[in-house]
Amino acid sequence: MPPGGTLFCMAQIHPGGKAPMHRTKSLDYAVVLSGEIVLGLDGGEEKTVKPGEVIVQQGVNHRWENRGEVTCQIIFVSISAESVTVNGKVLEQTLI
Repeated sequence: MPPGGTLFCMAQIHPGGKAPMHRTKSLDYAVVLSGEIVLGLDGGEEKTVKPGEVIVQQGVNHRWENRGEVTCQIIFVSISAESVTVNGKVLEQTLI
């Protein structure tokens, strides 16, 4: 994404579908429209996100997994943001 840019996309994650652990440099909004999706964080925490719920994150290492029996339809809005720094170290994007 170019500096100052915004990305809007709608995705369908089928039952059993996964997105591996990754991090983006953007400010990200995820809105579940239908189905359910599990958001997993690198500390082991998990949250099942249901229709109408919104996740907002920036620089967080995370993964997605559809453990349900129906396709999850989800909207992502990503807004270009400054890099996240922890203890003086810039966290790099790891999006595959």
